[in-house]
Amino acid sequence: MLLLLALACAEQAPVEAGLAAGATAQAIEALPSKPPQVESQREAAADTPDAPSGTEAVLALLAARHVDDLPPREVIDSHGDGQAILQYVAEFHPGMVEAERATLLLASYPASTEFCLARAQADIHPKLQAAGLRCVVGRELSEAQLQVAQDALASDDPRLQSAAQVLLSAQPSP
Repeated sequence: MLLLLALACAEQAPVEAGLAAGATAQAIEALPSKPPQVESQREAAADTPDAPSGTEAVLALLAARHVDDLPPREVIDSHGDGQAILQYVAEFHPGMVEAERATLLLASYPASTEFCLARAQADIHPKLQAAGLRCVVGRELSEAQLQVAQDALASDDPRLQSAAQVLLSAQPSP
């Protein structure tokens, strides 16, 4: 108890010294301008296309507590065009968890290969790029498509490197 009292007194000493020295608060003439990122996010939101029918229902499913509880393709397809919904969420939804899960679930849609590889190359968070690579694990890819994984190996981010290693190791030997 005495130790706490001593610490409290020691912390109060610099405050009292500042007050004794005549330190005063300075008036704020104007608020700082908003960071440019906020404006660009608003502009991006204005350019966002309308969500496909069924997106809200699929978003609720993507909010599952555990990855093991994510729905299979049949359940997603029961809410509309499953691939279009997942691609929309992966590209335009602001939540990273939902975007990552949507990208991973696109693995059930073979026609999503180009979309997933484009996500792996996009200027987005490395976790979402890695999801794009993991989406295509097990698919037969061309040399040009495999180059995306080769480029990811050179990344500084270990999540991207790991996803690229998994993708490349799953490819059949030539």
